[in-house]
Amino acid sequence: FSHKLGVWIRGNIFIPDARKFWIRPSAKFLSKYLKENPVDLIFTNGPPQSTHMIEYGVKKNLGIPWHADFQDPWTQVDYFPQLMLNPISKKIHAAKEQLVFRWADKVTICSDTWKNDLESIGAKDVGVIVWGYDEDDFENITLPLSKKFTLSHFGSMGPDRNAKTLWKALSIIAKENNQFANDLEIELAGFVGHAIVDEIKSLGLTGNLNLSDHISRKETLERMHRSQVLLLILNDMSNVNGRLPGKLFEYLASRRPILVIGPEESDASKIVHGVNAGYTCDFNDLEKTINTVKDLYEKFRQNNLPPNQTDISQYSNRNLTKKLTGYLDQIINTN
Repeated sequence: FSHKLGVWIRGNIFIPDARKFWIRPSAKFLSKYLKENPVDLIFTNGPPQSTHMIEYGVKKNLGIPWHADFQDPWTQVDYFPQLMLNPISKKIHAAKEQLVFRWADKVTICSDTWKNDLESIGAKDVGVIVWGYDEDDFENITLPLSKKFTLSHFGSMGPDRNAKTLWKALSIIAKENNQFANDLEIELAGFVGHAIVDEIKSLGLTGNLNLSDHISRKETLERMHRSQVLLLILNDMSNVNGRLPGKLFEYLASRRPILVIGPEESDASKIVHGVNAGYTCDFNDLEKTINTVKDLYEKFRQNNLPPNQTDISQYSNRNLTKKLTGYLDQIINTN
């Protein structure tokens, strides 16, 4: 009951989010400050969506050009239906979101699917700025590949990232092929839900499981480079097609083969295939998952899982920043 009450309060009282009490005083303070210290443009990023509402107040007061960027959607985010919103609260959320669309000089979001979703509810000419990778992070990382057939995932794994079909496929292959069972290592670094660990162990893969609760960023990047195959397990949620985990772009920069677990039509899958960086298996496609893992394993046995050499520079932070500055220049030049 206490959990449900907390969720209800979060969704219906704290609109748009728990930072709502910052909106009015921040807009007032910034409006005064910016009169004395003028700027060409203001950039806001949410969530929290309260940041957008602060700038909405400033925009009304001073008319300073505004670029509103969304890391995640607002009313279309996957957890929005779970906020236990009453009809009035839904309308308030939607109305505030529309204020951003109407008053911002430019709106951007982090994937093509979510761009189309925003435009379907009224946003105009939405731009896309994906997450990227920092080239400097990947300089001078030269480590030998793991001698195991490592399938590695880095980051949190909650209930919506339990790749049950993949674990089942690995179990089936391991029972058929003793050499595969000896070579396989399932490397999961970061928070992993108990249900996922229990699922893997129940399939007889306890000896293949390598868990690390927390590792440094430096070690994470090194392990990415050493891994034979990198797992990109998408959230099995309603808006999965537009979700681009930040780790995707670091996976690309590590140059190791990527196995996407999720829809073929997802933006993540399209990016991976667009730069010839890996494979995709749908959440529930057992046959394809088995065949894909077998293919990857055969290439591993033949020492034929080389680094991807395709140009991925469009996803570097340097080039994505150039894209952002292009939007900012356009806003300034038209105001």
